[in-house]
Amino acid sequence: MGPRLLRTFSAVITHGSFSHAARELGYTQSAASRQIASLEGELGVELVCRRPVGPTQAGARLMDHVASILLRINAARAEVRRVKGKTTGRLTVGICPPAATAHALRIIGEVSRRAGAHELTVRTLPRQAVAEGVATANRTSAWPTASPCPRTPCARPGRPGCAAYRSAGSPWW
Repeated sequence: MGPRLLRTFSAVITHGSFSHAARELGYTQSAASRQIASLEGELGVELVCRRPVGPTQAGARLMDHVASILLRINAARAEVRRVKGKTTGRLTVGICPPAATAHALRIIGEVSRRAGAHELTVRTLPRQAVAEGVATANRTSAWPTASPCPRTPCARPGRPGCAAYRSAGSPWW
């Protein structure tokens, strides 16, 4: 189950169309169809109903996992790329609107100062976008929400109102 096949599967199910999915991914419709057939062959089960296009029961189960699998693959790629990179002096923070309090923003400013960042960017985003941004190195820290978010890579179990902070090459703390 390679990432390319999973992306194609996700796009087909999301769009409900092989041709729309293929267009989004830059493939031909027949290439998208072959990739789905390859994934089905690998798993030994039909994943997509062809008419109308939609997930089978097995496809729905796989779809429950695809987003987190692809997120983790992207996070691993970003982590490997960070190993060879150097810190940039920039700090980019993603924060969900419910967590964007004056207190949180003061803390972000302090973290920026302590990290020696000469450039600070703060963006309010939906929870999933914050998590994806940290995992894929588009954001170096995240303030998910005022409550725990155990299904996102920015969560720290049992720590409501937590922030996940990460500078290039550093472990989670």
